[in-house]
Parts: sequence; structure tokens; C-alpha cells
Amino acid sequence: TRAFNTVMQQLKENALNLTRMVAELTQTENALRESESRYRSLFDGVPVGLFRTTPSGQILEANVGFAQLLGYPSREALLAHTSPEFYVNPQDRIVWKTLMAQAGIVRDFEVQWRRADGATIWVKNTGRAIKDAQGEITAYEGSLEDITDRKRAEEEVARYWEHLEEVVKERTSELTLINQVIQMFSSTIELDRVLASVLR
Repeated sequence: TRAFNTVMQQLKENALNLTRMVAELTQTENALRESESRYRSLFDGVPVGLFRTTPSGQILEANVGFAQLLGYPSREALLAHTSPEFYVNPQDRIVWKTLMAQAGIVRDFEVQWRRADGATIWVKNTGRAIKDAQGEITAYEGSLEDITDRKRAEEEVARYWEHLEEVVKERTSELTLINQVIQMFSSTIELDRVLASVLR
């Protein structure tokens, strides 16, 4: 009976420990689900496009903001494409990848991309390279922001300044011509005075 009581005591302790472990595991699972939910809410809730791509351009992950920025109806529709397809000028991607290989991070890279409907937009791309233990780039992570309105405003300001410069040039030419006429007129008046004094 003593051995039986010892075994029963151990079984109760083991059952109690097992119950505690299950409760801790359940609590950990709940915390993990809550953390994942907060992460997904942050990832999908920010008003910029977030992405992770392979060096070849396969989109591994993208948030809803990225899909919306490029005019795709869903993240899934976007994932059927590769990032090189979005560049209006393919050379821009080569420049971006070169900068990324050199520095490991690229900030505020302004480039034109093409939306799903074919419209061209300006984006500001900020990203970093993810490297493996050997130092090889395995992925890029970053964010995209639509700066089309700002670029249009800058172009409008540039056109306005060009117009002002043209107006200033025209006015300067007109003033130069008027100045020449005035000088000729002044010379004529001076000549008339000289002639008048000589003829007296």
C-alpha cells in the first residue's frame, strides 16, 4: 500500500504538472494568436505598400496597401505578378538593385511604376536587403509610397518658373530696346542743341 500511495502521489503531481503545462501552452497560443493578429492589423493597416520580394522579383509578401497602390483588387491578384513588371523603365530596377547590393539599404528611391490599369504613377521606394549567412541577398523588404501628386506639383512649379523666366527675358529685351531708342533720341536732342548753338 505504501508503494501504491507513492505511485498515486506521483500520478497526481504529474497530472497537476500536465494541467499547468496545458494551461501555459494554451496561454502561449492565445498570446501568439493575439500577437499575430496585431502584426497583421499593423501590416495591412498602414497607408503605404509593404513588401518582401526575391532578388528575381517574385513577391513573397505584400500588404493590402501595396495592392491598392498598384490598383489590384486583392493581395492575391498582386502576388500573381513580379516586381520587374511594374517598372516603367526596366533600367531603374537595375539601378535600384545595384544600390541595394552596394549599401544594403536604399532610401527614398523615386521611380515611375505602372499600375494594373496601365496608368503611370511615381513611387518612393525605401528598402533593405536580407542576406544569408554567406552574405548573399535572399530577399528585399521595404515600403512604397505614392508620390504622384507631389511630382505633378513639382512639374507644375517647374513649368511656372520656366514661364516666368521667359516673361523676364521678353521684358528685358523690350526694356533694352526702349533704352536704345531713348539713347538714340537723347543723342538726337544733344545733336540738335550742338547744331543750334553752332548756327547762332
